[in-house]
Amino acid sequence: MDRDADTYWTTDDGTTAAEIEYDLGAKKRFSLAMLQEHLKSGQRIEACAFDAWLDGAWKGLGQGTTVGYKKLFRFAPVETDKVRVRILQSRVAPTLSHFGLFLEPADSVKTP
Repeated sequence: MDRDADTYWTTDDGTTAAEIEYDLGAKKRFSLAMLQEHLKSGQRIEACAFDAWLDGAWKGLGQGTTVGYKKLFRFAPVETDKVRVRILQSRVAPTLSHFGLFLEPADSVKTP
């Protein structure tokens, strides 16, 4: 998105579920996806999912409830040129102000 906290993506009024596909332009490697709602409009998203295009099909990498200030999906590193955010349920027209993909250093992930 544009890194401006005052701008955001939204759907038409009355639409409470949606999908956003991002074409990354080239294959990128990442292990974390970040979503942020436009909080000035209120916390709206109740359920969402994050997918990556892998081996010719969408693969779910994370699913959760409210997004609010920040929702992080962590997963094993993947490499792809296309991802999608699915808003599964929202109170009213959902909003997203920030979206990001990051590659966490391998030693930052602790396992029990």
